[in-house]
Amino acid sequence: MAMGPKLNAVKGKIDRRAELVKFSENGLPSRAGVKYRDAVVACLKWNADGEKVPGVISEEEKTRRRAAQIDEFRIKVVATLRECQCGNA
Repeated sequence: MAMGPKLNAVKGKIDRRAELVKFSENGLPSRAGVKYRDAVVACLKWNADGEKVPGVISEEEKTRRRAAQIDEFRIKVVATLRECQCGNA
């Protein structure tokens, strides 16, 4: 069964993201360091709309989930970049 154009576009984005993650995991440590790699991979794997789940949830719950997601990004990306040596001359 053939996929429609919309499904192909989504699959293409997923495939491209997987390629970028694989390249980053394998290629970045030797070029930019492990910490930088970790931050890049966290960004590539990021689900920007993680609070948007199927079903009806309250605005308060959406706000709580969004705040948790922002905090997770701060830990996995921002704090990691602060620890790496990129740009610290």
